[in-house]
Amino acid sequence: MNRQKLIDEVIDVIKDDLRMGEGAALEELLTFIPTQRLIEFLPEDYLSIAEVEKLLEATRQKIARQESMLGRSIQSIDPTLHERERELEQKVIDAHLDEQLRGKADVL
Repeated sequence: MNRQKLIDEVIDVIKDDLRMGEGAALEELLTFIPTQRLIEFLPEDYLSIAEVEKLLEATRQKIARQESMLGRSIQSIDPTLHERERELEQKVIDAHLDEQLRGKADVL
């Protein structure tokens, strides 16, 4: 069985389990996923400003690591990292602006 077929089968089993109210197997699988990957899976608007800032910093660290390897072990930086960095920067800016607007609305 190839990996994609295996993944598809596992997804079907998880869906069936969830329909029957069983989430233990899914929860057990999720324990093997690093915390950072779980956080990255969540939509940014679910996260606090601090958590989005942490994701932004982690993305910048990935970019820096790839830049340090250019020409040796990799030929180019993953272009999705720069796109992700811009998205996260905008999320941080928007969150700070929203926070300021809420603060002003509370004063009124």
